[in-house]
Amino acid sequence: MICPRCGTDAEQEYYGPCAACREQLRAGAAAAARARGDANREEVAPDEDRALQGQERAIGS
Repeated sequence: MICPRCGTDAEQEYYGPCAACREQLRAGAAAAARARGDANREEVAPDEDRALQGQERAIGS
């Protein structure tokens, strides 16, 4: 499947950003959280990431 963000061919089960793009997005979100002083939301918890992937799965079906 092609990553909609960077256009590379990524081996993934569901449509969405590839693993590298997800890491970049997380890093950007963490930097933004630090900049506004929201230390509790520095990174997405693994459970939240799995929940988001579940939402993508539901949308894709």
